[in-house]
Amino acid sequence: MAARPSQRAPTTRQDEGRIGVNGRGVRPPHQVTPPRGEIAPDAALAGRRAAVLRAPGDARVRLALGALLRRQGRTEEAVPVLRAAVMLAPGLASARHELGRALRGLGKVAEAEAMFRAALTLEPGSAIIANDLGSLLSQQGRAAEAVPLYQSAVAIDPRFAGGFSNLCAALAALGRIEEAVEAGGAAVRLRPDDADAQSNFGAALAQIGRYEEALAACRAAIEAQPGHANAHANLGLALRGLERPDEAIAALHGALRLDASHLNARIGLAMTLLAVGRLEEGFEAYEHRLPPRPAGLPAGLPRWRGEALAGRTILLQAEQGLGDTIQFVRYVPEVARRGGRVLLAAPAQFARLLAGLPGLEALLHSEEPAPPADVRCALLSLPHVLGTTLESVPAPVPYLRAEAEALDRWRERLAGLPGLRVGLAWAGNPHHQGDYGRSIAPSRLAALWEVPGVSWVSLQVGARADALRGLAPDGAVLDLAPALTDLAETAAAMAQIDLIVTVDTAVAHLAGALGRPVWTMLPVLPDWRWLLRREDTPWYPTMRLFRQARAGEWEEVIARVAEGIAELVRRRRTSPG
Repeated sequence: MAARPSQRAPTTRQDEGRIGVNGRGVRPPHQVTPPRGEIAPDAALAGRRAAVLRAPGDARVRLALGALLRRQGRTEEAVPVLRAAVMLAPGLASARHELGRALRGLGKVAEAEAMFRAALTLEPGSAIIANDLGSLLSQQGRAAEAVPLYQSAVAIDPRFAGGFSNLCAALAALGRIEEAVEAGGAAVRLRPDDADAQSNFGAALAQIGRYEEALAACRAAIEAQPGHANAHANLGLALRGLERPDEAIAALHGALRLDASHLNARIGLAMTLLAVGRLEEGFEAYEHRLPPRPAGLPAGLPRWRGEALAGRTILLQAEQGLGDTIQFVRYVPEVARRGGRVLLAAPAQFARLLAGLPGLEALLHSEEPAPPADVRCALLSLPHVLGTTLESVPAPVPYLRAEAEALDRWRERLAGLPGLRVGLAWAGNPHHQGDYGRSIAPSRLAALWEVPGVSWVSLQVGARADALRGLAPDGAVLDLAPALTDLAETAAAMAQIDLIVTVDTAVAHLAGALGRPVWTMLPVLPDWRWLLRREDTPWYPTMRLFRQARAGEWEEVIARVAEGIAELVRRRRTSPG
């Protein structure tokens, strides 16, 4: 799914050697009996309380008491003690840092961030404070802000394995995969027995397609810490990349046995089940992606479970990428047949394209307030609600159509193109988490321009639309980007093109939904919807799939595409008329 949730389950380490994070919160401290000669926890606590009574104005004495309370898991007691320490010594960085840790433990994120920032201002040379602030930001999905903090931490302390491991996870979340692998490698070289570092390194290796190495890293993490749920989840991703889905499913179930609330393992399991064609199980598991109450909807609006609507109004909500919406609006007519009024909230780019979709009463912009409705359903939940199996995938192509006026305009515009008209899109959204594997550098497309008898048309839009400039021969590719102002214009242009060649992006879905001939080039570990080892897809009958044999190696895929196009040109020349 185009903006699918991460399957990589990175682990951030906040305080090297003492406290780590498992993806959802701070691990509670282990209560252990001290060896002979050490002070028992109760005795240590009593001693520090007594010290505060002897020196109530000493901030460092209060800091020592508050830190001990936090480490013993008595965080609510620690906070007022640490606040008092900060009041007594506003310039004491360690007091603000420790208070930030305690506030973080209580879920008071904004206050914790303020304390960490104040502490870092007072002590800018502290690797631990920079790392803790980065970890807090990472937990909030603010990886772009966390990266420079982790970079600062490891620059201050080049042997800070936890900082390198956290940097690896944050860079991976931003799609900066090669940098993530470099940081993860540094972490495991410093601490090869660190389960968090090995797990994060394995996740980054899997994202770059180095699945055998990822497998080894995840197994090293599990050997170091058998109960490490993230490592089991990342092991599942590596096994899926190696096309060992049964083992991947077992690894993901193992992660869930260790942590039943592990969302990344749950989503990874869903996607693996879907990839092997077990759609009913997979779509059921994928329901875990949904928040209890979607943003922007009135409280109490019930989810639709597939029952007859009997005149009620249902609000469908587009989610994730443009391609996902194109793929799953095929279900709108079936929902309408359940006897209700169907509304769809979707991005503005769909306004014209979906205007004539059968069964759709009204299309609303996602940014608008939700209208009155009786029930709701996320668009990607419809296959689950309607019981879709591999044999019952609805594929009545074309289920989308271009506007008549736009068709006339594009017919005239492209009328003079000679030979076989082939549309091309080589890249998706650069911010997509899987973009590293699915998009192709334009410099690797050279074999396509060598095929004679082809008029190439670029369907690429956005920031990458001009990337072919200087790479393709002059005049070899007609750039349509300035005129492709929305999806309806792209649909009309596609109707005048003989073949669309694309990577896994919205262009592929639009061509498939329009029933146009489309060849989709896929990475070695593609999205679930393309299944495994197939050259066709039940979702789009007019689509042919070209799969990588090895991660990152597009040349062989492009050569096969070029050969196939050359064959189409030969047939066209020899066919009667």
